[in-house]
Amino acid sequence: MNEDQTSRSLESSLPSQRARAAEWLRIHATSDQTVLIVGALEKESVPTIRRTLAEALKRARSIGHESQRPSSPSGSRDELSRLVTVLDDLAGIIRHETDPAIGWLRRAAAKEIPNFEDSETNAKIETLRQRIMGLETLTAAHRDPRWSRVTLADIVRECMPPDLAPERLKMEGSNREDEIDSDRGLLTLIVANALKNATEAAAEMPAGQAEVLVETGLSQSDFWLSITNRFRGDSFDFDHVVHTGASNKTDHKGLGLSAMRIAAERLDYVLSLSASGGTVFFSLRGPRFHD
Repeated sequence: MNEDQTSRSLESSLPSQRARAAEWLRIHATSDQTVLIVGALEKESVPTIRRTLAEALKRARSIGHESQRPSSPSGSRDELSRLVTVLDDLAGIIRHETDPAIGWLRRAAAKEIPNFEDSETNAKIETLRQRIMGLETLTAAHRDPRWSRVTLADIVRECMPPDLAPERLKMEGSNREDEIDSDRGLLTLIVANALKNATEAAAEMPAGQAEVLVETGLSQSDFWLSITNRFRGDSFDFDHVVHTGASNKTDHKGLGLSAMRIAAERLDYVLSLSASGGTVFFSLRGPRFHD
């Protein structure tokens, strides 16, 4: 099998053909084939083929950067390879299992809801799809963000928890068009978790102290988004919660914060979260546009 045959086989609808091409790449891949392998990984849903492609990608990248890599024990390399394989399998499973379910949900809702395309239900299903795409990107160790132009105001509206009454939300921001470049799935994952946490914490406060304040700002090169709310509980900071698993919640021990941190790192954003004096302050900052 040569490179042209491999490229054609990766496009085949037959898993056996794609598996054969992936196995050839696992043994023969060069650094010039990195883009080809990444493209195949983007589309592949069969876990075993994804695992083979991940090994091929590891080979291609190691050949391309061998002279720049510091030496490391073989055990460390093997452990990293296993981790990449697990994450790539998980990304494929997330897509394989959720894409059909979302399609079924959308079709059922379209039959039962008049003007479904313009309905809030359709908008919320799309937000769910974007969050799942964010999780898929999060777990795929090889995958770069899917950059697109979005607006901060739209992201905040899409991520608004259904149990946050409009009168409890205050929004302040730039009067200009608040467009930025981001991965919609990853950004939605961050903002939705931050708003959910703020809403749940503020709901425990008495009337008059249960508001959630969302602020946004822009410069020519950067953006920022902050969420502030009152809460009951001990003071904490973001690093402590992520590294220790400590949380005021008893059900998931700060796992949402860990996902937010990883997503922010993928996007090269700076995320901070702290609480003291009965007030929680969350902020997200980053470059406004992607080169």
